[in-house]
Amino acid sequence: MHRITCEPHVNQRTIDWYLKRCELLLRRENCRFFVFDPWNQHDEERKAGDTETQYVNQMLRELCMFAHSNKVIMIVVTHISSNSYDENGGIRPFRIAQAHGSSHFGKMADRGICVFRTRNLETTAHLPDEERDRMGVRFDKAKDEESMGKRDTIALKLDTKAMNITMDVEATEEIRELWRF
Repeated sequence: MHRITCEPHVNQRTIDWYLKRCELLLRRENCRFFVFDPWNQHDEERKAGDTETQYVNQMLRELCMFAHSNKVIMIVVTHISSNSYDENGGIRPFRIAQAHGSSHFGKMADRGICVFRTRNLETTAHLPDEERDRMGVRFDKAKDEESMGKRDTIALKLDTKAMNITMDVEATEEIRELWRF
């Protein structure tokens, strides 16, 4: 596992800069799985007059071209907006098309996975506060469900002693009910 970081002398962390680092890892280490969080690891390079949608579309097009031409998996992390949280801090159901306010993520993605954290589940309310955290994972889109798996929602818990993630069956049922579309 490698982490692509920006050297202090590099002024811009552009898509081109990131993809050159990916290509280097692909050639040197045969790395075929990349994770990119553009809102934490990338400096925006929007052209004057471009809308957010046009900018996101161009960025995704470049990432998709790299992934398809090199036969690699490119995960693009997106973040939900503040209006996805209710007044109690719970998370309202969302879809991949709502990621970062651009439906282009939903259109261009081969696979859509929505991830959120919560401590506000009835099935975990009896647990001590430090054990209530659950990660919800919504497999929202698959261009080919036969090879990519079906759409579903699950709840995961982290065992910090064993550093292991397991499925929480009761929390999964609760989240599936809350996230019925």
